[in-house]
Amino acid sequence: MLLVGLATALVLAASHKWPMYAYYLWGAFIAVIVTRLYFDLKKPVNYESIRVLPGGVEYVVSGQKRLVKFDEVVTLSLIREQAIFDCLDGPYIESKWFFRMVDGSGVEVVDEWPHRRLLIQSFRTQLPHFDERAARAGVRASAEGEWLCYRAPRLPPGA
Repeated sequence: MLLVGLATALVLAASHKWPMYAYYLWGAFIAVIVTRLYFDLKKPVNYESIRVLPGGVEYVVSGQKRLVKFDEVVTLSLIREQAIFDCLDGPYIESKWFFRMVDGSGVEVVDEWPHRRLLIQSFRTQLPHFDERAARAGVRASAEGEWLCYRAPRLPPGA
């Protein structure tokens, strides 16, 4: 924030010193600020990081690292439900991927738009018979619901 304030003061002083370049200076300043805001707002806020790996997804939330290995996934659903915390405009619907694992545990991964395409592409290539139509229907839905996108063709031993 301090950097923005200093840059504003610098552009203001420069536009007074060279009034014939004022429009160019302010235009460049606004372009830089808008670009910076775009990349800052593009970052997801509900988790620290997500990485798609060749055999799964690594998800870090609240300091805990979780690794979802695709060969251990029994079912994968897209769930849309009312968010726990309201935003400034009131309640809203959020999306998350829910992995049911071989050991019976479940892992929730928040569906943030910057990684949605990468996740769906990874599911399509790594999970045989992934139902992309169900995933797209869930993403486009405006109401709460659950869309089963993948079920393991046969359960691994011990499941």
